[in-house]
Amino acid sequence: MDQGNDVPRLNSMTTRLSLSSSVYPYEDVTALLDTATKDMDVGQLIQVPSFSLFDAMCAIVIMDPKMDTGMVMDDIASRPVFDINKRVTPTEFIWIFDNILIGQMTWLSGHALSQTLFTSCHILRLLEINEDDDEEPSGLTKDAPQPPREFLVAVLKSCVLAIAKSCSLIWSEMRKGQVYEEEDFMTNKFGVSMFEDIPTASLVAMLDQAEYWMETEGTQWIRDHCGDDAAEVLKGVMERIDYCRSSYMALFQVIAPKCSQYPQAGPQLEAMRTHISGLKATHALGTKVEGAFDYTIHRQLVANTPPRAIALLTFDETIEQLAQMCTDLMSIGKALPFTDTANLVNFFIFFASQKPAPGAFPRSILQTVLYEDRIVMGSCKVEDVVRESIQETVSPASWIFDNFDELQTKLGGAGNTTPASESQVLESIPELAEDNISSYKLRIQTSVVMFVEKATKPFVDTLQIMGQNTSRQRRNLRKIVQLWETLQEQAEVFDADVHAVLEEMRLQQQGGLTGDEDGPQEQPAAPFYFVSWVYHMKLWVMEWLLLLGSELELYSPFEYSMVYAYVDSVLGAHAQHLQRIRSIIQSEILEPETVEPIEPSPTKEAHEESGIKESSEQKKKKKKKKKPSASSTTSTTEKVIEYAKPKKTVLMWQFLTSVKMQLTRGVFLVLASLTKAGHLTTSPPHIASHGLNDLETLFAHRFRAFRLLSSPEALTFENFLSRLDCDGLDSLAILDYATDYFSEAQRALDQLLLLSAAEAQVLLCEDAWRKDVKNMIKVCIASKIGIAGLQKDARMLELRKSTLETQKRKPAASSLGGPKLTTAQIKSSSSSSSKASAPVLKAPVRKVVFEWKYHSWWPVVTLAPPSS
Repeated sequence: MDQGNDVPRLNSMTTRLSLSSSVYPYEDVTALLDTATKDMDVGQLIQVPSFSLFDAMCAIVIMDPKMDTGMVMDDIASRPVFDINKRVTPTEFIWIFDNILIGQMTWLSGHALSQTLFTSCHILRLLEINEDDDEEPSGLTKDAPQPPREFLVAVLKSCVLAIAKSCSLIWSEMRKGQVYEEEDFMTNKFGVSMFEDIPTASLVAMLDQAEYWMETEGTQWIRDHCGDDAAEVLKGVMERIDYCRSSYMALFQVIAPKCSQYPQAGPQLEAMRTHISGLKATHALGTKVEGAFDYTIHRQLVANTPPRAIALLTFDETIEQLAQMCTDLMSIGKALPFTDTANLVNFFIFFASQKPAPGAFPRSILQTVLYEDRIVMGSCKVEDVVRESIQETVSPASWIFDNFDELQTKLGGAGNTTPASESQVLESIPELAEDNISSYKLRIQTSVVMFVEKATKPFVDTLQIMGQNTSRQRRNLRKIVQLWETLQEQAEVFDADVHAVLEEMRLQQQGGLTGDEDGPQEQPAAPFYFVSWVYHMKLWVMEWLLLLGSELELYSPFEYSMVYAYVDSVLGAHAQHLQRIRSIIQSEILEPETVEPIEPSPTKEAHEESGIKESSEQKKKKKKKKKPSASSTTSTTEKVIEYAKPKKTVLMWQFLTSVKMQLTRGVFLVLASLTKAGHLTTSPPHIASHGLNDLETLFAHRFRAFRLLSSPEALTFENFLSRLDCDGLDSLAILDYATDYFSEAQRALDQLLLLSAAEAQVLLCEDAWRKDVKNMIKVCIASKIGIAGLQKDARMLELRKSTLETQKRKPAASSLGGPKLTTAQIKSSSSSSSKASAPVLKAPVRKVVFEWKYHSWWPVVTLAPPSS
């Protein structure tokens, strides 16, 4: 195959391998291969039937100078060895330092050290710099200024050492395996030392010596020889010395075990970010030094794979990534003294969703500080964090978590405690002998300790996933869903045991009587605390999993309608479940006569309908109103902000779920409208090329991760088609309802912005939270503008005309009783409308455009201009 005109041919005398001197009987087959391939086009391949992709990935490209490390190159063979003891001027120091910094940040972006940092001759040969060398500088004329040797041995050497040791600290963190090798980072050092044996005190002393020399002698030399740029050159040199000190000390404190020195890293990171601005301002002063970087050094280093073709970052990109790394590390440090679990979870959510995505090193640090030796964020036991999350979400009776710490100590490794050993521990606790009520309570409290222990793994794993790259997040979330499903089954059994003990306590308090002379009394429904918390977490992970597919652009245009239909189904189940949790909490706060009936446990039977269905009484109430709302979002929003109890965690979850549901339904209805008008097809011709026979097969394949879950009930393909039909409405009518949903969401989001950081539980990430809310508002506004344009589409107008003509020929009572499309109308359609044949439209079909510039989860859907 042709390797390109720039690749030297094998018949060159300088590149020809010495065949006669080899002990192996090699034979030159160049002419044979040239003859055999002269009729082949570039890109064609002759292969045996057994040749596979694995073979191609393991192959070595011969005689490509970028890939073949054994190929002898004329320019490399004749290149002189760089003089590592050559004196440097201040401007040359600036250029060398900045390019080493570029190599460092390119390495941190996921490339090999052999092609980035190790290309610097001063990094590889740092110890060869001779401090006692008194030879005259070479390459200088009589008129040229001779820079003092201290610019090399004091300033450059100490700064290069600081960068190398900083990279060593980063390497030691990345070796913990918090991020994925090859995907995020390459840890192979090729046997090259990063000067780990040089103590930190020695490095600090060298930097102090460099700064002292600059203040006493170097400053004067720069003023005498650098002319009008002297002040800027001096600033550039000093900024780089100060940057090296700040960056190394910051990293040293960040990676200290158990976050012991992380709080002290804040000022250093702030100083580091300040010096980065100084680096950028003086970068242009650098003077290039020929030979200081050898970009073919990878040919001399041992590697088990060929090098990759890479492009080094520009200096502006390097500065941008450095500043982002400082910001990310500072935000992690500010999150260490978190006030409650809700704020901590929100911090992780927005840390993972920020754009551009955090680098591999901050993500690794985040996972390390999150969970190390059963300690969360360096200060709290993981069991306490899980316990607080349960309390914030479902607000169980206060006595359930009494004696938690004491019982946890007595039970020891609760996660490994069997029922038999649990009974033995219970018998050994003397408090059980006080009275029967105390005995019943301690039985529940002991079981709570064991449940919290079991819940730590899925809880911590869910948070740790947010420290991984986006592709890995989605892949691992599929496994996390199964973890929460398993824990939900255990929680159901545990809640049943809690109910049994509560019943025993009730009978004990009533003296064993179940009724009185007036007849049996109705007992309040038993609350499902723990299964409610687990089910809430599982639903959140399911939402996250589905919406990440949009962020990763995994879905084809024809799939978005079924994806957002499924998202709406999950959000509906989540909203219903949060209302159930709220009812449980209200039943313990309000008087009995003011409490709404508590719904049963979120088991499979309790979730036969995954969306929010309105009860018959609710529908009657809506009929009495002049202008009913599309869903419960508006009323929910008012209650969330005005209601004093229950705890604000479940209220904020309920509010945000309602807003996301409004956005999702708005997007889905726009897609349904475009599908009805024929602009968006649900069965593209290329679907068979993927090994899928029809859309139903693709639907089952896309959502197969949810099919085996006990709850919520999986959305079936038939239900999806019913939702897509929208009760037989035409495209323009559906767009009216979509506009209403976006308007409702916008009003709710505007109200959300009025909350303080404490009220919204985003104390650790307020700026990111407000930015995200504003982006969702932009989606609402842009979508309404886009819908206004869609309503002028010729096919939609033609469809409306055809629908009106059909209604005139066959008048029928409308099934819609108000100006809003309800949830039930989205989920169901009449059998007659689904069987009716679609009208033939003459207007041209236009391309559907998905714009993701405002939010990565909800697009603005429009149509491309008509083709001329």
